Amino acid sequence: MRDNAEDSATWHIVGIARYRNGDFRGAISALELAQQIGVSLRRQTTSGFFLAMAYWQLAKELEARMYLREAIEALGTDKGRPGFDLLPEIRTEAESLLKIGKAGTTGSHE
Repeated sequence: MRDNAEDSATWHIVGIARYRNGDFRGAISALELAQQIGVSLRRQTTSGFFLAMAYWQLAKELEARMYLREAIEALGTDKGRPGFDLLPEIRTEAESLLKIGKAGTTGSHE
């Protein structure tokens, strides 16, 4: 039997894959399960960006903005650690989808 860290990492990867394949509900389930099991700060931040995008795709703006805000805050606390180099790209993707600019202005869901 695998330990929780391995299970969490697996669900994290499954969630991202589901999002990339357009299964937004499946992505949310997998990513939230990974977070419940316990993930590293890097995975929690990555999951937050993908959860924000998945909720946005399902027109759940409040949840999307909450996860995006939490991910941005987590990213700001630990930028220099290994594995954080791709997070700015994922952040940009999430902000673009949610139509949030550098100044924090927001657009409505289309």
